[in-house]
Amino acid sequence: MAATDRISPEIRSAERQIDEFYRTNPLFQRPFAEAAWYFLAHCEEVQFREHIRGSDFDLQRQACVIDEIVNNMKWPLRWIRRACRAGGRIPASLPAEPYNNAWHLFDLAAEYADFENAFTYASLGCIELALDGDKLVPTSSLRADTRYEAYDRLVKPVHAKIGSDAVAFLSQIDRTIQVSRDKFAYHLNPKIVGQGMEIVATIYPSSILLPSDWCFPRYSIAEVDRVALALRTLAFIHFRARIRAAELGCIGCGYSNAILVMGTEELQSRVVRYTGVRESRVADVLTDLTFGARGQENADPALQPLISLTETRIAIPPILVLGSDFRRNFAVLLNRMPAEKAVYSRLNQQREELCRDNARATFAEAGFRTWNGPWPGRSDLPDIDLVVICDREKHCLFLELKAFIEPAEAREIVQRDEEIAKGIRQGNRLRTAYWHDSTTIRGVLGTDDQYAATFVVASESGIGSCVIQEPSIPVIRVAHLLSAIQAKGSLKELCEWLRRREFLPLKGIHYEEVTVIKRVGRWELDWYGIKPLIASNFE
Repeated sequence: MAATDRISPEIRSAERQIDEFYRTNPLFQRPFAEAAWYFLAHCEEVQFREHIRGSDFDLQRQACVIDEIVNNMKWPLRWIRRACRAGGRIPASLPAEPYNNAWHLFDLAAEYADFENAFTYASLGCIELALDGDKLVPTSSLRADTRYEAYDRLVKPVHAKIGSDAVAFLSQIDRTIQVSRDKFAYHLNPKIVGQGMEIVATIYPSSILLPSDWCFPRYSIAEVDRVALALRTLAFIHFRARIRAAELGCIGCGYSNAILVMGTEELQSRVVRYTGVRESRVADVLTDLTFGARGQENADPALQPLISLTETRIAIPPILVLGSDFRRNFAVLLNRMPAEKAVYSRLNQQREELCRDNARATFAEAGFRTWNGPWPGRSDLPDIDLVVICDREKHCLFLELKAFIEPAEAREIVQRDEEIAKGIRQGNRLRTAYWHDSTTIRGVLGTDDQYAATFVVASESGIGSCVIQEPSIPVIRVAHLLSAIQAKGSLKELCEWLRRREFLPLKGIHYEEVTVIKRVGRWELDWYGIKPLIASNFE
């Protein structure tokens, strides 16, 4: 028997109208190559304007803008792939009409994204949607305590600062720039790309730990990392060249060259030369990274950032290649390809062990003992992922470690909440056993004393929404926890900080909750957003 739809027929009717509204944009009357190029060029323009007016001191704003651009690219590129006829030529000029159409499409995507989130949450039973005339009104359950959502926004890793070696490399790029009216060119050779790869590797760190010795059917993670680094370096050089070309008076600030476009064979040849990775493996990685390839019907440009405009020309949009966590996104992509997903599932325990080993090393450096394994004599209990012990303070910290991939879409966020909630339940079972099964504590702590204990879920990427939190088990990001113990040096102080949840940001001080009205066609949606009130990373 089919499950009962949680959404009313009237709201489903509105959803269908909202889903099809994009077709009113004249850009969809153009062939794929033209429509895709115009849209990609506008996305680059949004990032370019932000970079020109932005400040290196406002890292939170930069991170928000980049996330918004990348997120807003998903649906328009899906729509263009679905609705535009194949073929077309890459535009050589920029008429006003397609420029404006691309702009409107980008703005539509910003409105549509929250409608999609609302419908997904409602379909999964996380919220309820009511219809008030032409306005969709959700229940406020997701906004009951926005500190948790704000936490994941504010502690998100930001790019490392550009050091003196990077500044010298930028100057080297600048010296090669040549401008001709609305176009610009620059030198690109193995020497300059090799230097750039060393610089770019330090500027764009990853938030996800993947063992470099992992091997999949067609390539290894180490080979993927090399190819990804080469692509990022090409995008980095191109974006920097545009900035300098604009300073030199390039017409339109280099808009006509905003996207790096190469021949498919040229790109493959260059990446082989720059990385030393075998040609067949480079070809497989580049294919997997191409939008819609490998049967990805619901393709996501964040996961597949190379856009094949024609049979022989491929776009490397700097905002996509530089604007997201490459390793995180490739891990998600691996889980969407059947053969790779099966291997990833078998290997994923190693990633969890890597997360634990990293945590153990940090606590050991701070002078604490650690232990992990099954609870002695209790096969009915989950294993202890890691317990941190301080004999001097007679305190211990039990960690339930979660090493899942950071969610990006509403459905992934709900799945993450389910995994975090499972960790909280496991933590509570261990907590109950600790206080009521004292005869086995010696096997865990190696002492006859019953130390003060705190139980925590430590997640590599995301702490879950407010609806799954419980007072007895705090949830914190692993990296934040490890930086806190390095700063405090006291396990007792760390545990009290966790129990009081002082690691969470405060509304009105660290962030602001903003109510917004989203509009698609005649339909409106009451929604909200998180606006940072701090410029740097939250710690």
